[in-house]
Amino acid sequence: MCCIIVTGGLANKGLQSMAFTTVDRLKRLFPDARIVFLAQDYREYARHDRCLYTFEVLPWKLVMKYACLNPFSYRSVKVWGDFWHKEWAEHLEQVRSLLNEAILSLDISGYALSAQWPFITSWKYLMHIAVMKKHGIRLYLLPQSFGPFNYKQPQKMILLPFLRKYLGYPARIFAREEKGIVALSRFTRDNLVKTPDLVLLSPPIDPALIYLKPPRRQTAGLEIPKGSVVIVPNTRVMEHGNALRLLEVYQHIFSDLIQSDRHIFVFWHSHVDRQVCEMLRHRCKPYHRLVYLDLDLDCLEIVDLFARFEIVLTARYHALVHAYKAGTPALVFGWSAKYREMMSLLGQERYLFDAREDIETESILAALNILLARRQDEAQVIKEKLGNLQKEYDVFSYITNSGLGGLA
Repeated sequence: MCCIIVTGGLANKGLQSMAFTTVDRLKRLFPDARIVFLAQDYREYARHDRCLYTFEVLPWKLVMKYACLNPFSYRSVKVWGDFWHKEWAEHLEQVRSLLNEAILSLDISGYALSAQWPFITSWKYLMHIAVMKKHGIRLYLLPQSFGPFNYKQPQKMILLPFLRKYLGYPARIFAREEKGIVALSRFTRDNLVKTPDLVLLSPPIDPALIYLKPPRRQTAGLEIPKGSVVIVPNTRVMEHGNALRLLEVYQHIFSDLIQSDRHIFVFWHSHVDRQVCEMLRHRCKPYHRLVYLDLDLDCLEIVDLFARFEIVLTARYHALVHAYKAGTPALVFGWSAKYREMMSLLGQERYLFDAREDIETESILAALNILLARRQDEAQVIKEKLGNLQKEYDVFSYITNSGLGGLA
C-alpha cells in the first residue's frame, strides 16, 4: 500500500474544502493508498473535529520540519518532547516514519508564500519543500496563490536564496493567477502551470470518502424564503480596506434589501469573521427579516446552503467558490488579484469591487440590483463556463499520468 502525504490546513473552511477535494480525488484514484494529512493548524483540528475523518491527521509544526531536516535538530527536539510532551514526541516519530514511506506529497496550503504575510509564514512554507526534497518525495503544489515576493530587508537576504534553491524542486507548481506565475518565474520556470482554483474545478465530494460518520446537518430545517440574500463578510477585507466605510456600505445594502422586502441572512465562513458579523449586528437595527446564522458548517453543507439563496454577497474567496459551485451568482468585495481572475473566468467581473479602492455606495447598489434582476441569466453563464473549465483542467489526471508507477 503506497503512502500519500497531503499538507495544508483544516480549520479554515477554504482550506478544509481544498483538503476534502484532494482526499476525495485521491481516494477515487488510489482506493488502497494510505493518505495522511499533515495539518499546520493541528491544534484547531483536534479541538473541533476530534478524529472524524477517513484519513489520518498529524501535526506539521516548524520545529518538526527542523527535526526532519538534520539529526542534531531531531535529537534536540526529541529530548525536549520526551521531557515536556510525550504525545508530541510520539507525533514526531510518526511523521519521521511517514516521510520514509511516502512516495507522493500534495501541498494545498492556499495563500501562504508571499511578502503580504509575516516572514515566518514564507519560511515555514520553504522548510516544508526542503523536507520533501531531503526525503526524495515527489511534490506537487496544487492550485494556490503565490507572491508578491517584495520582502523587506533583511527578510529578502534570507528568503530569496531559499526561494531560488527550493522552488525548482516540486514536479509542478500550479498557480491560480497570472501574477503568481510572473512572481514565481524569477526563481523557476519549467515547473510552472497556471490552473484555476482546485475546489472550483472538482466534481461534487462524496462525504463517505471524507467522514467516518458524517456530521449532523445543521441547516436541514432552516427556512429560507424565496429571493433571500446571504451576506458573508471577511476580516481580511476589513484590514486591507477602509473598515468603517465598508460597514457603512453594508448598512446601505441592508436598507436597500429590506426596502425590497427581501430576507437577509448574515453568515460567517471562517471563525475569525464572527467579529465582523457582531459589528454588523450592533450597527444595524434589528429587523424580523434580518437573520444572523451563527453556525459552524463544513464546506459541503455550505455549498448546499448557498444553493438555496437568490445571490451571495461575499468577501471571502472560498465562499465565492462555494457560491459558484452551488450555481448561485455573487456580488463580491475583494482584496487581491485572485478574486478578479476567478470571476473573469466565469464572466462575473462586473460584480467585483476592490475594497482597497474608494468604493461608491451608489455603484454597489446599482450592481446589486442588476445582479438580482439578471440572476437566472448569470446563473446559466456560471454553469456553462464552469462546465467548460472542469473539462479543460484536471490537475489529478496530470499527476496520475506523470510516471507514478508506485501508485498504480
